Amino acid sequence: MGTLALIIGAVLVLPSFVFVDSPERAAREYLDALVEGDVEVLTAHSESLRGATGATLAGPIYQAAQDRVTSYRINAVEASDTAATVQVTLDAGPEQKQTELSLTAHSAGPFAPVDWRVDPVPLTSALVTYPLGTLEILVNGFALPIADLTPQIDDMGQPTVSIALLPGTYEIAMPDAGEYLDPIAATVTAPAQLTIGGPRLGETGYGLSELGHQYVIDEIVRELEECLSTHADPLGGCEVQYPVEELPLDEGTAVLENDGDTDALEPDEVPEIPRGLADDLLPPGAEVEARVATVPQLVVFPAPYGTYEAYGFDGELEVITEPGLSGEAPEVTKVPFGVIASVVPHTPGEPPQVMLADPSTGLVYDVCIEAETGRAYAAVREPGTDEAC
Repeated sequence: MGTLALIIGAVLVLPSFVFVDSPERAAREYLDALVEGDVEVLTAHSESLRGATGATLAGPIYQAAQDRVTSYRINAVEASDTAATVQVTLDAGPEQKQTELSLTAHSAGPFAPVDWRVDPVPLTSALVTYPLGTLEILVNGFALPIADLTPQIDDMGQPTVSIALLPGTYEIAMPDAGEYLDPIAATVTAPAQLTIGGPRLGETGYGLSELGHQYVIDEIVRELEECLSTHADPLGGCEVQYPVEELPLDEGTAVLENDGDTDALEPDEVPEIPRGLADDLLPPGAEVEARVATVPQLVVFPAPYGTYEAYGFDGELEVITEPGLSGEAPEVTKVPFGVIASVVPHTPGEPPQVMLADPSTGLVYDVCIEAETGRAYAAVREPGTDEAC
């Protein structure tokens, strides 16, 4: 009887490490979820990100990511009574990553079982910029409404959203907006480091399609021809000049030629934009007719609020003066010219608004709201008006 009592007493005073859980088991549970795409387990062990939406932490989006962790190997386990570190090699895409997991031992009391838990793992956040008026973005092909993503406006007036990402490579893109615009996708990689989170940048938007480029060229020529044929002073009153000597092009900037081919300019090939005809080029009292003889080449740059600025250069006007410079027969002169125009997409699928700009006054944009949809869009004020909406 005394022996039995002694054994029972010994069991009652055993320390809790006799019932200890394994830190390796807890690490494998998390790593298996990483490989299998178990978002519920992964998010339960993730740090929360202030201001970043978790709408992207969904199974289909994560499982569609590239360069995900496909396998792992535990290299070493270092543990004390209350903390452990598990050294891991992760196979993620074409690379292997050496990283580690930190774990903490949890217990309800000295005689309760020890439960090893993975410490919160940092998430990566992607700051996504998008054009004004965008109603949704696509993450790995899945549409997410902007209204559900806590949109913000940065210091430059650019709409942004911050999204949380599990390890992998994601494609963030805009939805289709019709034949005049091409969606521009951003690729964002959340590293499979498990110890490093932090922000990444994903700049998305739209570029003009080839059809959009051609439409802008055609509209510039149409507006210019209309002005040249109706203005009392076609050379002085139409926008055929630009206030700087050179276009702000970088090496390799794409230039769309009139035939649709795309070339790149070297720094020493940056074209000069003429300032227009000097007043003393024409004799006093000469009557002038002008038309576009050579359609300008076009370069398009992003501008505020999802708009664009189009620069036309190497165009030529055919100028007919009566009487001619010699005072006799009419003379025809070829005059090089450049233009600048504003390109403002409005309704998806519809052609953008194209307006020749006055270099002396520049462009003034207003942000307008569609009454039916609540969608915001940018518009350029017509000369002499107080608002564009």
